[in-house]
Amino acid sequence: MPDPEPIRAAGFDPARDRLVVVWDDSDRGAPPMLGLRLSDRPGMTDILLDGVPVATLPDDTVPSLDHIALLRESTASALAA
Repeated sequence: MPDPEPIRAAGFDPARDRLVVVWDDSDRGAPPMLGLRLSDRPGMTDILLDGVPVATLPDDTVPSLDHIALLRESTASALAA
């Protein structure tokens, strides 16, 4: 299966914006560790949860870890209801 297209964070402004990553909290465990690493794709950076890539962004649009918020799936579901 080919790699999916990376998400694009067009117009991201750290002063106003946050990137939100929803994680599965059904096991009631601790929140996952958030991280960044250079992707295998040139010019791209992976956003990681517990070392597993969950998104790939162009290097020039990657926010710092301070601008990425983790949101529990249970909370996200309640907000969508």
